Parts: sequence; C-alpha cells; structure tokens
Amino acid sequence: ARSCERYIPYLLFNNVETGKRKFNEEYLHFLNILILMLFPAINFIAVIFKFNASTAFVYYIFALISFIIVLMRFNYAEAGAYKRKIDQPIKLALIFLGLFLVWAVISTFFATDKKLALFDYAERGEGLCMYFAYALIFVGAFNIRSQGFKNKLLFAFQIFAIAVCVFGLLDFASFQFGEKAFDWNFANPWSNPNHQAYFFAMVIPLSAVFMCFAKDKINKIVSIVSFTLCNFTLCLNNSFGGELSVLVTLILFVILGLIKDKSIWKMLLLALGIFLATNALGYLVQVTCIKDAPTILQNYNEFLHDVVRVFKYIFTGNAGDSGLATAGTGRWGLWYECFKNICSHPLFGIGINCQTVVNPNLASSRPHNELLQFASTMGVPSLLFYISALVCLCVAFARKFRTMNYKTFGIFFACVGYFVSSLFGVTLPYTFVYHIVFIGLLASSLNVQDDVS
Repeated sequence: ARSCERYIPYLLFNNVETGKRKFNEEYLHFLNILILMLFPAINFIAVIFKFNASTAFVYYIFALISFIIVLMRFNYAEAGAYKRKIDQPIKLALIFLGLFLVWAVISTFFATDKKLALFDYAERGEGLCMYFAYALIFVGAFNIRSQGFKNKLLFAFQIFAIAVCVFGLLDFASFQFGEKAFDWNFANPWSNPNHQAYFFAMVIPLSAVFMCFAKDKINKIVSIVSFTLCNFTLCLNNSFGGELSVLVTLILFVILGLIKDKSIWKMLLLALGIFLATNALGYLVQVTCIKDAPTILQNYNEFLHDVVRVFKYIFTGNAGDSGLATAGTGRWGLWYECFKNICSHPLFGIGINCQTVVNPNLASSRPHNELLQFASTMGVPSLLFYISALVCLCVAFARKFRTMNYKTFGIFFACVGYFVSSLFGVTLPYTFVYHIVFIGLLASSLNVQDDVS
C-alpha cells in the first residue's frame, strides 16, 4: 500500500495532514462510482462511433481501481488516520454481505463446471470474479460519506438516464414505424430493451422521490423530466416486468411518502398524473406504430390471467389445459427448473454460471428471478445471507425514517425498484452493478454515526 501511495500523483495523495488524505481517498471513490453512473451514456457514444464496448471489461477496470483504493485503506487504518463508527444494523448488513461473498467462493469449489463458475465472459458477465468486482464497487460506494458527493452522483444518474431516453427515442424515430422499436445495439449496455427496463425501474422511483421532496428548482425540474421521459420510454420498451416493478414501487412510495410528509400530496398528484399520461401516450404509440407487439393493457390482462391460473393450481392442483409452463411469459417454467436445482443441490448450488451446463433448456440459461438464481447457483445459504443483509438495511431505514433526508429516501426506493424487478427479470450483470452502488450509498447514509443531513 505504501508503494502504491508513493507513485500516485501528488494531487491526490500528498502525505500532509490526515484530514486531507481522508478527503482525497473519498474523492477517488467518488470518481470511481461517477464513471459507473456515466457509463450508459458513454456506451451510447461508443456505439455511435462503432466501438464495441464490453460491459464486463469496464467493470473489471472499476474493480482494479477499487482494489488499489482498498490497499491504500490498510495504510490509513494502520496509521489510525481513518476511523468510522458503524451502527449495529449496518454492521450486521455488512457481515451478511461478506458471508454472501464467502459462500460464493465456497460454492465454486463444488460447482458443476469450476471454470465457468470462476470466470465469466463478456456476453454473460457472471462468474466469481465478477462478484469480487461487485464487492469492491460496494466498498467504494459505502466509503462515500460526503452528502455533496452523493448529491452529485444521484444528479448524474438522473441526467444520464435522460440521455438514455433521448438516444432511445431517437433510435425509435430512426426506423420505420411498425417495423422496429429499439435497435439492439442502442440498448447497450443492457443487451436488449427488457434489461434496459430494469434500469428504469431504479431511475423512476428515485426521480419520483426527488420531484416530490426537492426544494431547489434545478433538482426538481431535472427529476420531473427524468420521471416523464423514463416512464414514456419504459412504456415503449414494452417490458412488463419493468412496468410492474415501477407500479409496485410507486404505490409503496405514495404510502410511505404521505406518512413521512403529508404536505407533498400535491406533488404526488402531479407524479400520478404524469405516470398515467405517459402510459396513455405510450399506449397510443404502441397501437399506432407497433402492430406486432402486445400493448401495456394486454400485458396487464395477461398478468392477471396468469395470477388466476397460479391460484387455481394452488387450491385445486389444476391450472387448466395449458398448465403453468407458459405463465408469466414462460417464467413459471424457468422457476420450476430452478426449484429442481435447489432441491438437488441445496447447500452449495450447481455453481455460478453453470445453468448452461445443468439446464440447457432454460431460456438464456437464467431463471429470470435473481433470488432463485442465487439459491440455485450458490445454494440456499447464499440467498439467506443476501436477504438478511437487505432486512438489516430495512431495519436501519425504519429507525431513521422520520429524520432521514429525501436523498436517502430516494436511494432506498431505487433499491426497492431494483429488488422488485429482480423477482422476474434478468438483472445480472446489466443492472446489478447499479444496485450494488445504491446499496452501498444507502448503507453509508443510514449509518447513524455519519452526518447525512
């Protein structure tokens, strides 16, 4: 660590007073995470200039930067220059996340294909190496204590979400109506519009909170624009998983938002009006321009029909002539394959990234449910560690509910939006990295020993 510090430019690490060194370290964390926030728009530019950007490669660069920072932190801890008190629920959340990573390592030794479990390739972005990259990115986000840095990151996230929408809508307009809605290249770094929808599932709740609670005009205007464009683009994406996630998260936000501050009811009505208007406009565009795809109303109708089929099966053992294999646009069948893996390998799972070997009949070799994927590939203990960490963060959230600022409130709902979308979508690796960033920022902001005012 001391050797690394010696060769870092003097501008960032200038062994003077302790406070300066701590600030510079946090500034590096901020720059590292900021690049992540900017990556969606950067990737669009790369596509325009015909440069094939690899999502996994970029993540590895972040991991390397974070690793160097972590090495330097040992030097600070040894010198007693950087001490931080951590509240008990946050400490437990960190322990459970650590156990989740440890169990991922252990499960790799029992994987069906150890090479697949250890290393990934760019198209899938899975493997144990990527989990270490996520862990290091979390370290960077958690160690951003300055509210000013957090504000800049959240503002950048919304700005570049707007850029994503603008590029996507231009892409939509660049093709003849009725033939193609979104070019697959311009859905990068999500590989297709459905994965992009899970990104919107985080942006929209965050923007909703900011537009309702923000006092400064710039923040409020940017949040309204982000909320409007992301809702409209999501509707055109025709990804029902993302739409359902947004609906569930916004309902929860309305309830908790009114409990926290009843004076925001006017802004909540505005948010509801924008949500209904953008969905109505999106429906009209779907009906007019996208002839061969189901509309948002048809998606809701199919969803309700599938729910009835599931409950019918639970209570009568019969789901109808077609069974449940096609329920949830085929997701029930994928989940059933995962349940078989969990029953046969409950402790260590089949191995990260090993669905291609064990379940080649799985669409994309993924169950489209992140919780089932953790349990299936790394064993039930990994799922319990992950859920326990989230529960601890929810406990910390409940304890600070009345006193937390609206930025922390928004970060929480970005995490909720992701979690709901992860129950029926492919979120690894497309949006999981943003979830890791928000989990780190949330844990940092909810730590009662830190100044989050």
